[in-house]
Amino acid sequence: MKVALLSETSNATAFLEDDAYCAQEKLNGERMLVRKAGSAVAALNRQGEARTLPDTVAAVALTSGLDFLLDGEWIAGQFVAFDVLSINGADVTALPQAVRFAALAEVSPFRLVRQALIEDKAALLASVRAEKGEGLVFKLRDAAYLDGRTEVGVKFKFWKSAS
Repeated sequence: MKVALLSETSNATAFLEDDAYCAQEKLNGERMLVRKAGSAVAALNRQGEARTLPDTVAAVALTSGLDFLLDGEWIAGQFVAFDVLSINGADVTALPQAVRFAALAEVSPFRLVRQALIEDKAALLASVRAEKGEGLVFKLRDAAYLDGRTEVGVKFKFWKSAS
């Protein structure tokens, strides 16, 4: 199973100024992939192993008439989606991030992560910082969803984790 992992940066300015990247709010939750196929809904961790699916996630997933595999985070009692990997059995990981995020907005019955383009990235950074959020993720808008840690997705955290 493909799972994109983020590299880390301490310099948000370069990504804020580069129009090739969008910015998404970095959530401080548990990474989860949600797969819906007909009336079956499953949760997977980033190693592709089955995990316990909260009943609320299954109930929301079943409101969609489409099958999907979504990447996101379980946080504060809800699933928040930030990418789509397949739609009705079709692998969409080769599509650019900008196209996948637009498709995610059409497919996902879940809340979507906040995303900003070009001039709105600095405003998103200020908002997340004011809300004492974790940071931002910068994603190359024309990049495919790639397995592993690459430079197409970079995280900028306001604070360092204990580990």
